[in-house]
Amino acid sequence: MSEQVSKIIEQLQERIREANDEAAKIIHDAEEKSQKILNDAQAKAIEKLKATDDEIKRRFDAHEQKIQQAIRDALIDLKDKTINAMLTKTLDETVLKVMKDEKTVEQAILTMCTEFAKTQKSELKILLGPEMFEKLGKALQKKAHQMIQADVKVEKDTKIKGGFKIGPAGKGYVYDFSNEALIELFSVAYGQRIDKQIFAGE
Repeated sequence: MSEQVSKIIEQLQERIREANDEAAKIIHDAEEKSQKILNDAQAKAIEKLKATDDEIKRRFDAHEQKIQQAIRDALIDLKDKTINAMLTKTLDETVLKVMKDEKTVEQAILTMCTEFAKTQKSELKILLGPEMFEKLGKALQKKAHQMIQADVKVEKDTKIKGGFKIGPAGKGYVYDFSNEALIELFSVAYGQRIDKQIFAGE
């Protein structure tokens, strides 16, 4: 083989090696870029999955809280209705039934008129519900006046279903012994007692 041919072959081999090295470098760079793209994609996918999991957990927790609150509200409502039912039945059979009895109401009013007369000489105002007013109105006014020797005004109040209200006329206040006021009074007093005794272990 001539020297000139050998040189040509060597030059060709050198170029082949250079081409191979360049190709290897290109492949290596491509692989690194591919791996980086893959890693970035995996990281973003993991991040999105985590964000999705966090959102699902947040919604689940919020849903659980709403369920728990609904249960608490339902139990409180049930407890209140139970207490009110017990009190209503008890009060209807005792206090309220008595406060619809005209003789009892009349005696209570006359007693209070006497007590008022001990400390003040002002005119008294008595409020009765329509039914009780028809039964007691005029007669009660006359009896009270004779008993305390002071002016007594007996008026009708359609809002009163039972019981009565009494106070100094013109003073702007009355002592409320109506059924509604008594229910509220006993509901607060005995409702708390029932709550403690029956629902203490909740």
